[in-house]
Amino acid sequence: MNKNISLVSISNKSVASLSYLVTEYGFLLDLSNDLLIQLDPNFPEGPERQEYLEKLEKAIRVRNAKTDKEKTFALIMETSPTETHLYIHTDFLNTFRDIWDVDLEMRVEGHFTYPDPNTGNSNRMLTAEFSTADKKMKYKDGHAFCIQMKALGEEFNRSVLELENTTVTIQIQLFVEDEGLLNRSNNAGGIGKICKTIQSDKIYSDVSIVANDNSVFQANKCFLAVHSPVLKACMENFEESKTNKIQSAFSGGCVQALLEFVYTLEIQKAIECSKLAVELFQASHYYEMVQLEGMLSEMMLQKGNSWFDVNSAIELFRFVGKIETSSSAKLKSKLAQVLKGKRCELKDSDNFKSMFVEDWNSALEFCLMSLEK
Repeated sequence: MNKNISLVSISNKSVASLSYLVTEYGFLLDLSNDLLIQLDPNFPEGPERQEYLEKLEKAIRVRNAKTDKEKTFALIMETSPTETHLYIHTDFLNTFRDIWDVDLEMRVEGHFTYPDPNTGNSNRMLTAEFSTADKKMKYKDGHAFCIQMKALGEEFNRSVLELENTTVTIQIQLFVEDEGLLNRSNNAGGIGKICKTIQSDKIYSDVSIVANDNSVFQANKCFLAVHSPVLKACMENFEESKTNKIQSAFSGGCVQALLEFVYTLEIQKAIECSKLAVELFQASHYYEMVQLEGMLSEMMLQKGNSWFDVNSAIELFRFVGKIETSSSAKLKSKLAQVLKGKRCELKDSDNFKSMFVEDWNSALEFCLMSLEK
């Protein structure tokens, strides 16, 4: 199982504040001072997490003892109108590889926001997204690279880096497959397998969940009750306690993803689809599943703009504006940036048009946030 380590997470940072170098074929961004080296906050507590943290601390200590040159972490892009090649150059990840004794994979997502170079109008900002998507970058001997990444666009060229208002958002994650550590933590893994078996084999299932598309899922009351006080109350005090049937306002896909979390504490289905993630976030709030809501919030805050479907982003922006959670403000700010970077798609979005008719407060808030730099 891959474990996720965040290496770089910067949002709308001025390129002028970074050390960069324009080359004949592209440019280099020095991100050495922006390294986080943080374990995924959704990594469950337990012996496995503790061992990972100890290995991270060791890697950080080793890095801190190195020279400035050895600490270098540079993002290199070679650009053309049709394709972009992305490289990461660093020596210190050799330390990670030596400590874990496994191959490393990396993923990069982000975007540049810059004034229209054709008009020089700083009020018309353009966005150039970049992402390795499903092409994880293999790290080997100081380099990781991804060839033929999505092109940055015809209007983007190296000169925009020197424009005063150009900013960059970058998320870089490291994935570690540590079989040795997983084997040492097989008690936790064994429990996870047992719970999956209980779900898949419908062992002593005693309640049905009917989705809004009439698809039916079997579940165990005890698993639902421990995660959701709302479902617990339904099964104890309301009609559901007699019929052993729960009518859900959410789709079959959402109920399936919710049960994935209930039995395994995983949100893999949501990670793979922004539309499903937004509906699952709404369901987690409705059922007062605080842990699930928090995991989804953190996951969506870490995702790059390209991950979001424009209609899902609008739906989530409207929803978080009506609820009070610790992450509401951060999510709204994130979503405003996502939507600002999808101007062309917004023009054709029925969800966006209906927001100005059905939800004027959300529309007004979005307009005000869009005016912020």
